[in-house]
Amino acid sequence: MPRLDDLKEHSTKALKEELPSIIKQAACPEIKSSLETVNREIVAEVKRNRVEARSFAQVALQAKDRKQGVSPTLSQREPEGILLVKPKENELKDFESNRKIILDLLQTHSPEARLRGVVKIFGGGVKLIAASPDDILAIKNTLIEHGEKEVMDKFDLITPNRRSPQFILYNVPKEVEADSLKAGLLAKNIFLADGNNKPHFKLEFSIPGRDRRSNHWVMSINPKKYEDFLGKEGLYFQFTRLRLAEFISIKQCRKCYAFGHTTRGCDPKNKQLCDKCGETREENHRCKGYNCINCSESNRRLRTNHKTDHSCLDRNCKTLIRQKDLVIQRTDYGL
Repeated sequence: MPRLDDLKEHSTKALKEELPSIIKQAACPEIKSSLETVNREIVAEVKRNRVEARSFAQVALQAKDRKQGVSPTLSQREPEGILLVKPKENELKDFESNRKIILDLLQTHSPEARLRGVVKIFGGGVKLIAASPDDILAIKNTLIEHGEKEVMDKFDLITPNRRSPQFILYNVPKEVEADSLKAGLLAKNIFLADGNNKPHFKLEFSIPGRDRRSNHWVMSINPKKYEDFLGKEGLYFQFTRLRLAEFISIKQCRKCYAFGHTTRGCDPKNKQLCDKCGETREENHRCKGYNCINCSESNRRLRTNHKTDHSCLDRNCKTLIRQKDLVIQRTDYGL
């Protein structure tokens, strides 16, 4: 029995000594497998982060190898053709009458002509929009050749230049006037002028900022310098950097909420409408629910299928987005 107890004690002692090694050997394959799995996940995550969270230098270097500017879809679009028919005399300020004169002429002498739009402009004038400059030139020639001279002499037929790109400079101190702003920008931003210090931009107008102490300034730029401006997120002025962004201006009346003219150019006969429901906003007016009058009109006239349950001032309004696309098409990007 003593001998048996000794053997038992010896076996227990040996087992205790070997137990860590046994546990290690049994666990190693699982630990190794787990570590390999975790390692693979970490490597994959790092790779994703390298793509998603690049440094400014990496972004800048990559941008050098990629053409900046408008999207490939935009660059492939052919510019639209625009013709402005402006009355010279006050007795011809009625848009509907002028519209009928022009369209009757086209129906008689060029019925194959295709127009994308016939829009009212300030003073009762008519803006004709065609698919291309060649199409609008053909329409202009038709009006000149076949319109009665006595009638057509009462109108100016103007083919406007394509719109120059515009940018907006945010939060300029309100006391800074246009000349001072121009000089200050030229002094701190070399790319804004050519070798003879001729500016590549023109300050157009200011817009009051949310902060009453500042204005936002809109500038038109040289189309050939569009990519240079687009690559800048700000411009230096005095001892600060002002934020810069592209500006796409949409004319929308705040009386009838139609596009293409401002409140000043709205027909005096038009009544003030509600921007939410589209009904006449009279005293004690109550909205019956959202109804965008522009999307409703587009659905009726152009057979679109836009949702109408929103304000006509909604930034996601489909007709507003369409207007922005049209402005882009009519802009010269120097391509």
